[in-house]
Amino acid sequence: MVPATKRTDIQQPPDMIAPFEDFPSTRPAPRVTLKDIATASGVSTATVSLALRNSPRISDERKAFILEVCDRLGYVRDARLSELMSHLRKGGRGSVNGALGVLVTRPLDAERSYDAIHRELMAGIRRKAESEGYSLNVFDVAKERLRPQRLRQILDARGISAIVVLPSDDHSSIHGFDFSGLAAICIGSEDESLGLNRICPNYLKMMDQLMRETLAQGYRRVGVAPPLKRGLLRNRMINSSLDYHLCEIPEASRAPDYDGGLDDASAFQNWIRIYQPDLILGDRKTSATLENLGMHAPEEIGFAAFDTVGMSESVSGLSIPYQLIAEEAVRLLVSQSNDNVRGLPEIPETVVVDGRYRSSETTVSQFQESMLLAAV
Repeated sequence: MVPATKRTDIQQPPDMIAPFEDFPSTRPAPRVTLKDIATASGVSTATVSLALRNSPRISDERKAFILEVCDRLGYVRDARLSELMSHLRKGGRGSVNGALGVLVTRPLDAERSYDAIHRELMAGIRRKAESEGYSLNVFDVAKERLRPQRLRQILDARGISAIVVLPSDDHSSIHGFDFSGLAAICIGSEDESLGLNRICPNYLKMMDQLMRETLAQGYRRVGVAPPLKRGLLRNRMINSSLDYHLCEIPEASRAPDYDGGLDDASAFQNWIRIYQPDLILGDRKTSATLENLGMHAPEEIGFAAFDTVGMSESVSGLSIPYQLIAEEAVRLLVSQSNDNVRGLPEIPETVVVDGRYRSSETTVSQFQESMLLAAV
């Protein structure tokens, strides 16, 4: 055996991380003040303040000149100070900072879950808006048949410069709306066509929790009814979680999704008879159809809702904190307004808020189910 020898001709790679001493401490550059900008622009500090707040009290030409000077000097806006000064200018606590617009882009319908969702959202929006000193103006755009141009005229006439768009799977009623000069945020992940910053529930995390718990309870033949509308971000997150958690179950042992409408109860019942799902994921109409067919959960079939809003506490499913989402939407909107962030963003941002899966009386473990059957 030839003894191992150490090679000396191999160059050792340089360290990937530079030594700590290569990063000396630095002092922040002096902050550019309004006085610096005023001196360089040849105007008063009050005029500079108006320009930075996009005030209509000075001309667009002067405003553009002052903003150009700000860029040249490297001015950085202090968001916290701006928010405080805005609050003080409006008179402090108890004053009205302005009007907040809420856009409803589809008619409210008590038979649809959107109505229950909108009620929860409006409760959160109203509470947070009042605490921030804002009044509310609600526009049911579809019902009132407000064209985008007319809607913008009304907003401008009422001095509304910040708007929240409520969730909808179709925002076509405000397509072409001019968002310039407005601070705006959209709630929900259904329709991404507006190009606004948005805040929505974390469906992926909630669905992961739902699938982990129901699979642990013994469910395997999980079916979806009615079919999820393709293309919507919400449904893409739901399907991603379903595919991930069901991929290890042989396809022959899985129930295919129901591809019909729930108005045809006989077709729905036939799908259940043929494919024998042990757990159905659906909505309020799914639950009502099962009851009308005389199928009781969880004794005969398990049921979990994609959204339990407006449903009994006994129903298992995703529990989405709509009021918290609405309050956070208003907080973000106020921050945008104070920072003078208006119009359509170059790259829209999405903020997700965690909810939870609520395991309740419409799902039961296979062990519990066998005990129930034995007791009958």
